[in-house]
Amino acid sequence: METNIPTDWEPRLSFFRFLTADWMKYVIDDIYISNMSIPGTHESWFLEEHPTEAILMCINQEKSDCSGDEFFNCFKNELEKNEGGRRFQSRIFQNNQIPKLRDIRGKILIFKRKGAIKLPCSGIRLDEFDNNKEHTNADGVSYGVQDWYDLNTLGDKDLIQKK
Repeated sequence: METNIPTDWEPRLSFFRFLTADWMKYVIDDIYISNMSIPGTHESWFLEEHPTEAILMCINQEKSDCSGDEFFNCFKNELEKNEGGRRFQSRIFQNNQIPKLRDIRGKILIFKRKGAIKLPCSGIRLDEFDNNKEHTNADGVSYGVQDWYDLNTLGDKDLIQKK
């Protein structure tokens, strides 16, 4: 995909990435994550190099032809099969309540949606995922979701290319 970013911007973008890699270290420990506005990313994986950070991972079985049991077994096998799986599992926050930032620094907080609710790891259940509504899950945890986006609001539709 062609971008319109001038080549002389690359040093500035690299510096920006450097500054934002550890943004959580500037946030107080006693804040509940439900009181934070956390930017969404994909493919973030920097805990060993950035221990003040946390990963909030939402797992959902979607666009899949496999059954719920197959999804469960696949995930379970990945957690148990090798060193990487065990290291991943040891970093999962082991609670199903909304934590404070201090509790999840250097850890992965899992949110389980739909088919992922039965997964063999701790995590906060998101039984419902309607945007801009308050929900209470089966564990008694209240939560709200702000995950609404519309690609048509980006303005220049020519920047969006189909694969």
